[in-house]
Amino acid sequence: MLYQLTNQLHEIDINQIEPNTRLIACFTHQQALDVKLPIDLTTLIAQPLSRFCKAEVHADCMIAAFSIPDTTFHKKKQFLLGIWNEMLVFIDDTHTAEAILKTLAETRQWKEPQLGRLVYDFLEMLVLDHPQKLETLENQIAGLEEDVFKGTLNRFNHQMIAIRKEVTALSHTYRQLDDLTMELIENENDFFNDHELRFLKLFSNRINRLREETLTLREYSMQVREVYQAQLDLRQNEIMKVLTVITAIFMPLTLIAGWYGMNFINMPELTWQYGYPMIILCSILIILFCIWLFKKKRFL
Repeated sequence: MLYQLTNQLHEIDINQIEPNTRLIACFTHQQALDVKLPIDLTTLIAQPLSRFCKAEVHADCMIAAFSIPDTTFHKKKQFLLGIWNEMLVFIDDTHTAEAILKTLAETRQWKEPQLGRLVYDFLEMLVLDHPQKLETLENQIAGLEEDVFKGTLNRFNHQMIAIRKEVTALSHTYRQLDDLTMELIENENDFFNDHELRFLKLFSNRINRLREETLTLREYSMQVREVYQAQLDLRQNEIMKVLTVITAIFMPLTLIAGWYGMNFINMPELTWQYGYPMIILCSILIILFCIWLFKKKRFL
């Protein structure tokens, strides 16, 4: 896929390339090996895909490697961007860059067509849905918080760990994108003018705000986890209180059972006609007294 940059992106054929025109190309690795362009793609093709976002400055170009979590956070969209003085080249086997360029071609028009402005719009499209992602994660954490207060604690740890992994992945991605953008802003090869650099700084500010939101979500998740742990402690305290009360009630009964279980010959209660009913009555009175005492002391 090859575009010419004027006031908007126009898709052209490789045979329609004219001198002194701004070009944007998007190829798979295999297509990049076969295609012939006015520039040498050897450095870009030799660049391996990265597990994180970064930018490197070379003698005649700048190469940016992108690694963006997908919507499921189980895989990453990895692709490369080569920046030359009058040309951008994407190498992308995931079709992420291709989809964004198509969207830009259909929706964007520029008064002053510049490669730096196109890079800014591309980066903006790359994180366009991320505020909604962060809002969804916040709603999930809030839902878990409500469940905790309602006493519904099933699979809390499993759900919270999954959310925190997603938040951490986004936070790392934003930090890496900010580092990448700052490398572009350094403009070591003088590819961008001041107007283009201003837009790149705007994107850096936006990425920093998104990262701050992830840090806020991480703190929020930790607070909810502390509330969950407090609820668990309260439940355990209630259980221990019940067990303590039961133990305290049956302790004197255990003493009576052990005392009269010795069966000594000279124990008069063993041969007394009313011995057995009297023991039952004493046991009932002891139980009622213990319950009254615990309620008075507000143990129950």
